[in-house]
Amino acid sequence: MWPIKKGIIIKAIAKNGKALVRKGDTVEKGQILITGVLEREGGAEETKYTLIHSEGGEVLAYTRYSINIEEPIIKTLREETGGKL
Repeated sequence: MWPIKKGIIIKAIAKNGKALVRKGDTVEKGQILITGVLEREGGAEETKYTLIHSEGGEVLAYTRYSINIEEPIIKTLREETGGKL
């Protein structure tokens, strides 16, 4: 899972996998947020294995959108006054 815009993480919940970001982290477009690759070390036999599966989860972030609007310096506005012609 990766973001399509730069933002600040509000909440990250990994349903399958591991969240690589936490609340307050700043993320860039394309950065991996949740991974489906889990490495584990286990037991008395000193076994180490990698589990790869489909990742899933939810990540909420604040993002910023900006718009530039150009208008003429002088313009005519029409207002209804309620008067009769």
